[in-house]
Amino acid sequence: MKHIGSWLAAVLLAGCATPHLAGQWQAKWPDGHLTTLSVQDFGEGQWYLKGSPLELGGVYAVDQDRLICTRPDTPRVGFVWRIVDDRHLLLVGQPPPDRLGDRWLGLELTRVPPPRPPEEQTEESGDDDSALPKHPPPDPPPVDKP
Repeated sequence: MKHIGSWLAAVLLAGCATPHLAGQWQAKWPDGHLTTLSVQDFGEGQWYLKGSPLELGGVYAVDQDRLICTRPDTPRVGFVWRIVDDRHLLLVGQPPPDRLGDRWLGLELTRVPPPRPPEEQTEESGDDDSALPKHPPPDPPPVDKP
C-alpha cells in the first residue's frame, strides 16, 4: 500500500508541473511556409508569445495540457494550443474564421533547439579538433632483423 501512495503522489505532482516553454518555436503553416515565434517566461505560469503573424501574440497561461491566450495583443483574438510534448504545440482553438479572416486550426509549433556552445560542436561542423590526438602516437617497437 505504501508504494501505491508514493506512486499516486508522483502522478499528481507530475500533473501539476508547469512545462518549460521559453525559447524559439517554428510554425509550419498549411501551405508549407515557416515562421519563427518566441515564447518568454513571464513567471507564475504566464508566457508571452510573439512573432509573425501578430494575431498569435499575447500572454498565455497553462491549463492542464493547454496553453490558453488570456490577454491577446490583438483585440478580440485569442488562441488555444494543445501541449503535445516539450517540443510540439498544436493549435486547437481560434476565433471564428470571419473574425480572424482565415482558419489556422492544426497549425503546428516545433521548438527550435538552442545553438550549441562551441565546446560542444561535433567533428562534422569542422570547428572541433577534440577528436584529433593530443600527442603523436608512440614509436613502434623495434623489429628484430635475421
